[in-house]
Amino acid sequence: MLCHQSSLRLNRCIHASNGSTVLFASFRCFVSSGAMQMQKEPQANICQPITTCTRTEIMNFQNKTFDDIRKQQLTKLVPRIEKIEIKYKGRGISDSAVMYMNKHLSTPHHCALHISKTVADSAVLALVTPNDENNSLLQAKPHSGKEVLAKDDTEPQPIPWDMHRPLPFNCKLEILNFNMPQSTQWHHDLVNKIYWQSCAMILGAVIQEAFKENYSIGLYKLPHISVNRGAFCYDVITKESLRDWKPQERDLIFLTKIARSIISKNLNFERLEVDRESAIKMFNNNRFQLDRISNILRDKKENAKISLYRFGQYIDISNGPHISNTSHIYHYVVTAVHKLKFEEDADMCPWRIQALSLPQNLKVHHAVWSMLENRARKLVKENLPHPPVGNDEAQNYVISGSIENETKEYMKSTGQWREGIWKKTEDVLKPTIEIRDIKFVRKPHKVA
Repeated sequence: MLCHQSSLRLNRCIHASNGSTVLFASFRCFVSSGAMQMQKEPQANICQPITTCTRTEIMNFQNKTFDDIRKQQLTKLVPRIEKIEIKYKGRGISDSAVMYMNKHLSTPHHCALHISKTVADSAVLALVTPNDENNSLLQAKPHSGKEVLAKDDTEPQPIPWDMHRPLPFNCKLEILNFNMPQSTQWHHDLVNKIYWQSCAMILGAVIQEAFKENYSIGLYKLPHISVNRGAFCYDVITKESLRDWKPQERDLIFLTKIARSIISKNLNFERLEVDRESAIKMFNNNRFQLDRISNILRDKKENAKISLYRFGQYIDISNGPHISNTSHIYHYVVTAVHKLKFEEDADMCPWRIQALSLPQNLKVHHAVWSMLENRARKLVKENLPHPPVGNDEAQNYVISGSIENETKEYMKSTGQWREGIWKKTEDVLKPTIEIRDIKFVRKPHKVA
């Protein structure tokens, strides 16, 4: 069958030579008589030799799939423009308002812009209470699972809602930020929790961007870490070639500069709910993400939706919600890389990467921040997938000072750090981490 247009085919190959499941993504096309001829998928269980896609090609495919699914959902959900009633609850009675917005199109961020730009810029999260009698979300409980702000069991419960997630029903809207003097402790705990897990997702984007293409880095797990642990984490899996890697201060500084490069772009967190088939299609080159999808669907119904989040070009699986924008982040430092044991596969080596962050509204003195950095270097054992290697709980890094100070711009004229000015990597598009303790390149053989 002749075809004059090229297409992307993601091939999933199962039953490798070692018996494990191997996933590949590749472009496959064959030229015949000046045209392009596509080969049919082989029916055998043995993998055929194929060329794997680069990390950039996989990322572009995921983003294209993300955009295509969102367009399909909008076409189905919005055959025509319908209005919904949004009752905004401000700090006082005079600040409250009633707005008529577009169903499945308008977001809490759009509602906040109708109030003022200051409210929209400071907004971190929204609380949505549905008003429709027949809405399926009426029985939903708050993100913490506790019944709060409700006078009885029949009253609808407020739902934590992303600022850039479209509103599908009539509702009451409350906008949360980091400065809420009249709010309850539950509101503050909810905002802190959302900020913590958003920074952890950014750490995944840092890891994916920091290493070279020839280093196979798998984002193994995004653990739920409570705020009082002092650090958020992301668990990763590397190949045996990085087993003897000993992270140094320069590596932590480099990772922090990568994080500053991502945060400085002021990226919005976008949410998309997809079905099982779409999620597998998007992540079929990553077996760890496929395991996470299976674990999510294990306790849910077969037709349950999977929540995806995107900021910039990075896409990850998360139940959410998340903060509205990376501009809320001020302090952000990658503090430690801890090695863990992994007995299931000798070719794999797990690591727990830890970081620490504080928002713009909660800046602290550099001396206080240095104390928080030192605390965040200790191994966080909450939801630890594997035990640490040796006495890695108190891993000693040769730290000459605060890592954050190494990423700031210093003004000699005033003797102070420049406010909001951060050092970034010299090569943001193709950054790398130098591993000086390992020899990866084989020396060429000298011919006499």
